[in-house]
Amino acid sequence: EYELIITNTGAIAEREINAIRLLLSRRVEGIILASTQTREALDLIRQVVEKEKIPLVSVDNRLPDLNVDVVSVNSFEGAYTLTRHLLSVGYQRIAIITGPQTESHARDRLSGYKTALEEARIAPDETLIGAGNWESESGYALTAHWLSSGDPPEAIFACNNFMGMGALSAMRDASVAVPEDIALVSFDDVEFGYLLHPALTTLKYSWQAVGEKAIELLLRRLDGQEKDAPPQHIDIPFELMIRDSCGAQRRGSG
Repeated sequence: EYELIITNTGAIAEREINAIRLLLSRRVEGIILASTQTREALDLIRQVVEKEKIPLVSVDNRLPDLNVDVVSVNSFEGAYTLTRHLLSVGYQRIAIITGPQTESHARDRLSGYKTALEEARIAPDETLIGAGNWESESGYALTAHWLSSGDPPEAIFACNNFMGMGALSAMRDASVAVPEDIALVSFDDVEFGYLLHPALTTLKYSWQAVGEKAIELLLRRLDGQEKDAPPQHIDIPFELMIRDSCGAQRRGSG
């Protein structure tokens, strides 16, 4: 039997580092981690894996040069799918609100967006690439900036649901209609996404499935079944949830 210790870092690097140090002090036998991937955090994770020999499963992010199991949604394919959907509806000036580019899944989402645009022979516009931090405030601020620029985008792709709700709030405050004036999509689905007005077009996947697979991989390492096996990277499937905010129904697409 195992005891469970849960820490919430809020995607803040200092909290992550303190949490890892706490877990090391408690002599834990295994760790499941969603890392901010800052240099200091990665150095400490390397100590966990290489010096302390503690099995570790990374959730959402690949950890550079570290042979650990990873469970995630395919962020590149998900972002590519959402951007392709917006293109299929007829939008060309598509803005993106990214996550911190220290994190591999944030880089993958930006890459998927750019690839979809390039395949459509649309050069990514750097003025439409906004650096968010996963929080709703960054989604709000970036959207407000684009709205006041005099040349706003036709659609906005938020790389998580919090930033998407921030973008929606900014447009509501500016009396910008979604999707009539500007369309909006978000990478993560939220339980109440269909209750928002307008209902948010999102990419849906199961965080429960992510957690279950991460536990499964860690337990296999701990009980010796796969102690020395090569690391695995498991992608959790996703589904495009087409709702009102992308304007597909109004434009006869999707």
